[in-house]
Amino acid sequence: MTLPVSNNISFNGINVELGRTATAQLSINDSEIRTLFGQPTGPVDLGSGLGKSYSLTVDITLVGGGGGGAGGGFGEGSGGGGGGGALRYFSSVVAPGASTYDITVGLGGTGSSGGDAGGDPTIFDGGISSIVKAGVLSYSAAGGGGGGSVTGNVPGAGRNGGSGGGGAAQGNNTSAGGTASTGGNNGAAGVFSSFSGESVGVGGGGGGAGGSGSVGSTNAISGYGQGGVGGPGTSDIITGTVRGGGGSAGSFGVATNSLGGSGGGGNGDLNGTDAGTAGADGYGGGGGGHYTDGGSGYAGGSGIVLIRYPMSAGSNRATGGTKTNDGTYYIHTFTASGTFVIN
Repeated sequence: MTLPVSNNISFNGINVELGRTATAQLSINDSEIRTLFGQPTGPVDLGSGLGKSYSLTVDITLVGGGGGGAGGGFGEGSGGGGGGGALRYFSSVVAPGASTYDITVGLGGTGSSGGDAGGDPTIFDGGISSIVKAGVLSYSAAGGGGGGSVTGNVPGAGRNGGSGGGGAAQGNNTSAGGTASTGGNNGAAGVFSSFSGESVGVGGGGGGAGGSGSVGSTNAISGYGQGGVGGPGTSDIITGTVRGGGGSAGSFGVATNSLGGSGGGGNGDLNGTDAGTAGADGYGGGGGGHYTDGGSGYAGGSGIVLIRYPMSAGSNRATGGTKTNDGTYYIHTFTASGTFVIN
């Protein structure tokens, strides 16, 4: 609700705007009324409250943490790339004033080793990014799914998440990519080829916020495999930056490794070396995958939370994160968990 833009302002209307009962007792010197009217000191002029709103209308971008890339098995095997964090945009959210909102920035998932079978598999997934005030509002973006790793000779499927992790491959056995939630895309399956009893396989690329991961390519005759490429990220509306890229799987016997999806996706490694990279922090990029020899995949990147509102709301209306402006909006950027406070 907003106070009238013309005519008289009633005390009942002020109470309702402040979230109180209409007939509640009030003092014109209440700090909440001064904040609403934009008059921190001196006499309060009721006319200064015309058209004012105690709530703050904000736009929100959330990017979950990227999933970790996966390791390959011993021999001809390859883990999948990690899925990028989901990217979600919420426009014109009415957030009540005099309130503190909890901000969570999802961390990147751990890169998994070839042979990882026990323990808690969710550590390979990216964390959820969110803004929450209990009983008032709650918005979130899921973290990317971890890439599928090879345990023994069994390739694991990519994990589900914001974007799905890429599936693994071991010899002539492959697994599916993970499926995505809102704001992401699916990971690709592993792939293999065979010749004269020999099989070679590579993992699939993790999905990205802007597109699915791709299936790799193999040639058993020539003895090479190009890991699947991570799906592309997509631009966040608030800053225009591309985020949420998927991680690529490891490659062998080729000139170059598979580069990660745009928007922070990690590169897959090459020939079982450490040529791969982690997903980019602040972008929710999925981690790159590792080829063969039981090596570990690479970690996913942390996500981000962005909140903006018109500069006309006032320079002291809210605090939290790193505050900047683009000439039209104030933008609060959170690269770590914290609080967003509306005065």
